[in-house]
Amino acid sequence: MFNQILRPVARRAIQKATTNQTRSHGGGHGHGHSHVDNRITFDDACKPEGSWAENFAKQQKRYNTQLAVGVGAFVFTVAAILQGELLFFNYSYPKPKQ
Repeated sequence: MFNQILRPVARRAIQKATTNQTRSHGGGHGHGHSHVDNRITFDDACKPEGSWAENFAKQQKRYNTQLAVGVGAFVFTVAAILQGELLFFNYSYPKPKQ
């Protein structure tokens, strides 16, 4: 039980200690620490390359192929169930066996 309490506290203390060593918020009083700015800006974002229309067409081709395969698998499954009489849908009265 103490392990569950002490481990997060120790981890947080270590994180604070290492963070304070790398950043100085003293306003540049000559302590030798430089301010490290790790914020993400739009300059760090990915920049689009190439034609968006070609990329869109390529994605749509893949999506349409997946759709066609899925519809084909569904139709095949329903046809196999109906052909093999594996499932009775109750759309008509059952025929008596002779």
